[in-house]
Amino acid sequence: MNAPLVLLASTSGSAPTQLIVWTIVSIIGIMSVRRNKDLRILVFGISFTALGVLLIRAIH
Repeated sequence: MNAPLVLLASTSGSAPTQLIVWTIVSIIGIMSVRRNKDLRILVFGISFTALGVLLIRAIH
C-alpha cells in the first residue's frame, strides 16, 4: 500500500504551512460558535471541505 506516500507527497512547499493555518482557523471557528449547534456543524463541514481541498493540492 502507498498510504505513507499520502502524508509525504507534496509538490507545494507551502502545504505544511497551509495545514497549520487550517488547523488554527478551524479551532478558532469552532470555539467561536461552540454554543450554537447549527453553526458548529456548518463550521465542521466547511473545515473538512477545506481540508479535502488542501490535501488534494498537497498530493498533486
